Amino acid sequence: MSRTSKAPNASPAIVYLPDCTTEQSAQVHALLDWWSSRNERSVAHLRQHERRDYRGPAILEMPLASVEPHVEDHGQVVAFHVLARSLSASGLGFIAPGWFVPQLISDETALINTELAFRAGRLVTVRLPRGDAPALVVMGQVARIRPIHHGFFDIGVRFISRASAPVDD
Repeated sequence: MSRTSKAPNASPAIVYLPDCTTEQSAQVHALLDWWSSRNERSVAHLRQHERRDYRGPAILEMPLASVEPHVEDHGQVVAFHVLARSLSASGLGFIAPGWFVPQLISDETALINTELAFRAGRLVTVRLPRGDAPALVVMGQVARIRPIHHGFFDIGVRFISRASAPVDD
């Protein structure tokens, strides 16, 4: 992973990674999968589109100033690298620990609290890498954030619109 990620029409983003191990994330995914398998029939009829398991990378971008209001706004973008949980035509679900850490730590890159970064209603740019093809870029809005197991959060993003053109990674 590089230090930066390209946002549409913006300077390189500051990359933030979940403050957890791969094993911790896998354990939470397994617990949620078990719970979902027990409850899927009771909520499936409420969904607008069929939800599919998707354990792939996703990058959620937003202006740094919206996440860290005390930081002077220079148009910088923060790119949160997450492991998605589910994907549908109308949205993306993922889990995240309580904190994100910058990939390159410095005095100018603070830890970011997940609850503050992913407040319901916040607009985000969702980038779904597609191997050698350009990433799929979709504008979204945080629809929900709820605490789950071991200090993690279940976060849902509703897709609003697709970007005008694919963006090269």
